[in-house]
Amino acid sequence: MSGQASTSTNAPPTTVQPRRGKAKLPDNYTGDHIESQKFMLQCLLLFTAESDRYKTDQDNISLVLSCMRYSTARAWVENFLLKSVGADPPTDLGTWANFLAKFKLQFRETGKTDKVQSALMAFSQGQMMVDRYSNQFILIATDTNISNKEQVPYFQRELDPRVMDKIYDKEVQPKDTIQDWINTVLR
Repeated sequence: MSGQASTSTNAPPTTVQPRRGKAKLPDNYTGDHIESQKFMLQCLLLFTAESDRYKTDQDNISLVLSCMRYSTARAWVENFLLKSVGADPPTDLGTWANFLAKFKLQFRETGKTDKVQSALMAFSQGQMMVDRYSNQFILIATDTNISNKEQVPYFQRELDPRVMDKIYDKEVQPKDTIQDWINTVLR
């Protein structure tokens, strides 16, 4: 031993945290009803990916409003700010739930429910297995404002008659909800 203190140049191991991917800002929204759902999904993705930045309802609403700078969307933003907030500068934009309801009411795709109902009327099991028919039905029906109970006749209408016979032969019949019917069909 030489009498010198041992100095280690090795740094203690550190844990490297993976960087969370950044989501891109949503596309500017012009008020096109067909693009409204796509725009809102882009916003929601950003809120999830950067939850440390978008923590409050005010943060979320501010981002959405800032992406609505053109055409009818801009006019709607100005009207929203004047009616809902009124203060200059705005101090409280309200809750996210209320804002989202107003956005959806204004920019929903008109006629979409009618199109989806027509798609449900035309949809049939055909050669599909029951599980695939059920999954496809749910995917189509998700875009409607049709209640779970009202979806049942659409589901039954094009279900293979042999499957319907098996259901009606059961001692316990499914309740009048689409989920109960699907669960019964899949058993």
